[in-house]
Amino acid sequence: MDNLADRLANLSRSKRALLELRLTQENAGAHAHQGIQRRTNRESAPLSFAQQRLWFLNQLEPDDPSYNQPKAIDCWVLSLT
Repeated sequence: MDNLADRLANLSRSKRALLELRLTQENAGAHAHQGIQRRTNRESAPLSFAQQRLWFLNQLEPDDPSYNQPKAIDCWVLSLT
């Protein structure tokens, strides 16, 4: 099977230019669709279920540090090793 680098090196100047143009156009189109759309109305958005649950727990026990989990840092450190 041909190596991609060898195949690219064997392209003529015009074919290489066309390939670069096509890749540029594809990348520009892909980036345009990845953004999050701005909300049209600027009023408050409804909370997700997870946000509602956190709000409720905070109302039930204010200043409760149970969601500050030091274990999350341990998992991150373990993934680096």
